[in-house]
Amino acid sequence: MKKRVLAACAAWTVLLLTLSAEGASAQGLMSRPMKIIVPYPAGGIVDLMARAVSDRLADKLGVPVVVETKPGANTAIGTEAVARAEPDGRTILMATSGLVITPHLQKVTWDPIKDFAGVAYMGQIASVAAAHPSIPARDISSFIAVAKSKPGTINYIAPGTSSSFTLSVVLLEQMNDIRLVPVAYRGVPQAISDLLEGRVHFGFLPAPLVSQFIVEGKLNALAVTGSRRLKELPQVPTMAEQGYNISQVISWYTFAVPAKTPKAEVEKLNAVLNEILSEPATKARIESIGGTPVSGWTPAETSKLYAEEFARWGSVISKAGIKAD
Repeated sequence: MKKRVLAACAAWTVLLLTLSAEGASAQGLMSRPMKIIVPYPAGGIVDLMARAVSDRLADKLGVPVVVETKPGANTAIGTEAVARAEPDGRTILMATSGLVITPHLQKVTWDPIKDFAGVAYMGQIASVAAAHPSIPARDISSFIAVAKSKPGTINYIAPGTSSSFTLSVVLLEQMNDIRLVPVAYRGVPQAISDLLEGRVHFGFLPAPLVSQFIVEGKLNALAVTGSRRLKELPQVPTMAEQGYNISQVISWYTFAVPAKTPKAEVEKLNAVLNEILSEPATKARIESIGGTPVSGWTPAETSKLYAEEFARWGSVISKAGIKAD
């Protein structure tokens, strides 16, 4: 009898120790910070978009959420860091069009479809097709007409081969049989300065950076990208309104995780992020940096976007013969 009691006590002790160890392990996992990796420089629009949700994500999940910028190699460095991360739902990529464009421009160690699972769509930022007043055009149709009448004489802002602003013009050329001359820039601010001075004629540019110049009459806005007109430029029609929906590039912002992340974790993140994105305070914060917030997308819809955009840009880039800078 004594042996039985001792054996039972020993078994119970082992069980308690096991449960205690498992509990400590789970607690350690929950206390580890989550990371949102931004494959762009700190302080830029992508970084600001990530920070628009990071604090609320920390509040809702009860763990620290760190926004970490890993720029370089046309977004390849930060993207690779997420592709190779532990697939436990704790490392998230702030994914933009760079995810599906960069692999067409250079050799990368990851596949945008096989190595990533979409989590949620966050929003988009409109760009404005802006022209110097010396170009006699007030909308996209008249600009295309001018470009066709003077092939190879109108130049445009090209801030990097993987930039959505550069590819917006490339797509416009391909879809409308026009030929413009790229002028390379390392950054958008210098490009805008040259556009204002007339040293460059045309470009797709971030709405928050050029709206004031358009209001003041220093630049002509021909169209805005996206699904709706901008509050600050209500008189400027969208590309779609002018019949050029397939000629436009929309700068989108999404969340992705490593492909092998458990479906339950992906669904949990999706639900929490969509809750945050539907909150008025979050919407206001996104709008304050020139974005249009979007909520309600499923993981499947987000992954489908990657597949469609990857195929689309593969065709555009191949036809244009574009290579990485």
